[in-house]
Amino acid sequence: MLNPPVSTGGLAVADVPRRALFIAGGVGITPILSHLRALARSGSAEDAVLLYFNHDTASTLFEQEIRKLGEVDGITVHVFAGHRPTAELIEDLVDDADERETFVCAPEGLVDAVRGYLVDLGLAPERLHTESFAPPHLARPVDDGSRYNVTFSRTHRSVEIDGATTLLEAANRVGIRVPTGCRSGLCRACVTHKLSGTTDREAGGTTTDRITVCDSLACSDIELDL
Repeated sequence: MLNPPVSTGGLAVADVPRRALFIAGGVGITPILSHLRALARSGSAEDAVLLYFNHDTASTLFEQEIRKLGEVDGITVHVFAGHRPTAELIEDLVDDADERETFVCAPEGLVDAVRGYLVDLGLAPERLHTESFAPPHLARPVDDGSRYNVTFSRTHRSVEIDGATTLLEAANRVGIRVPTGCRSGLCRACVTHKLSGTTDREAGGTTTDRITVCDSLACSDIELDL
């Protein structure tokens, strides 16, 4: 079971600025994407720029939608895999970064680094809006000898796992690739239809047929629509 994520919210605004800089890391794209969608719907974007950083291409969330948003007049997107932001990169891509309302959402260490870069570039602190998060910790139970069969209905595959193996790990063992980003249940990229069985997240009696497989552990035999 996952311990709750830790988040410090600071991105909420009444009106999204038409000329803004958005910097996201990993699952931090989720609240930033809401602002970009609002700008695209209203057609009010004047010069909004997104810099989105990920460990690799496989962990890039909502890439297709983000690329499409980059085609909207007034919105520019830059997506990076395997790169971290630097002061030089920000200044090269956004030469007036010191003058923009800026929104940053990423893991705490990345937020702190970007804050330092932007302050060095001359951005006034009141123009910087940040939200950081710490991924929740997956508390895996001690192996008590229980074994569960996980069946993947669409691919006609199955695998036996213990109670400390996530359903995402089970899928990977039999060669099934599931879209995922945060691997901690936050981004919900891995939501999958559960056809039968019970997970640790339903142990309290509340059942659901749509689960995040990256942070779900089996408590019985499971059938997934994969």
